[in-house]
Amino acid sequence: MGGTIAGVRRVAVIGAGTIGASWAANFLARGLAVTASDPAPEGEAFLRRYVAEAWPVLSRLGLAPDASPDRLTFTRDPLEAVIDADFVQESGPEREDAKIELFRRLDAVLGGEVVIASSSSGLLISRLQAGCRYPGRCVIGHPFNPPHLIPLVEVVGGAATSPDVIARAMAFYAALGKKPIHIRKEVAGHLANRLQAALWREAVHLVAEGVAEVADVDAARSLDRRSRRRTRSRPPQGAGGGARQGYGEGVGVGEKGAGSGPDPSTFRRTCRRSMSATYFFPSIRQPFPAFRPRCPALTFCLSSAGGRKRSP
Repeated sequence: MGGTIAGVRRVAVIGAGTIGASWAANFLARGLAVTASDPAPEGEAFLRRYVAEAWPVLSRLGLAPDASPDRLTFTRDPLEAVIDADFVQESGPEREDAKIELFRRLDAVLGGEVVIASSSSGLLISRLQAGCRYPGRCVIGHPFNPPHLIPLVEVVGGAATSPDVIARAMAFYAALGKKPIHIRKEVAGHLANRLQAALWREAVHLVAEGVAEVADVDAARSLDRRSRRRTRSRPPQGAGGGARQGYGEGVGVGEKGAGSGPDPSTFRRTCRRSMSATYFFPSIRQPFPAFRPRCPALTFCLSSAGGRKRSP
């Protein structure tokens, strides 16, 4: 028994940390069978506890007729987990070398028609698929935390990804009730996180320059979200060509050049209070390579953050 969604009956979840466990709960709630794998000694206990805690919320949101936590199985061996899988959702640590090797191993035992989707929040799928026999089946399927509640999924193909695989991944996520968007060109950090990082960067600058306190920035952002839901078709107040010109000229972080801004400790405190606004990737010393702040203190702060992101 069990449901089928977009031709998928069983999903292999490789990596059952916070993101993988949330994906597993999501798939189970839609009536799919899930085989999960994680090398951590407490991996299975964490996964089953996470699903149990998420299930009441998922029940209130509405379960598929065949949905049941009992359709979850676990193994520490990722190659065993993908046996009979129709779709693979990889959510391992955000380390490029580890993912390249994992993709190579999974690809070696899977039939060529099975999609391997990575939850990576910043890595390029072209690099992850490079060691695969069937690189065309590899795609980014980046969720937002927690995946069982947040509908957005960024789908990104690599240089060798088949257009059919992108279409299949988009259809699968949409059938799950997600809101997949197709990112048509690879870029580190994909789309939404880059937008968040740009906002975070400006928020740090405004606080550091004394324009506003952190609480005021938070309030402005919160109230702005509410107003934008009512006025989505309107441009920002007073924007016109001026705002576009200002941002195009790089007005924002460190606009006074070298030597401007407070001491690095002030920036570190501000960053810690704002850290939830963006992600930092272990493979990238700044949030994204395209962001090159001119303010030395901010550059120091970003690098001293150590490229940290909570493990999936």
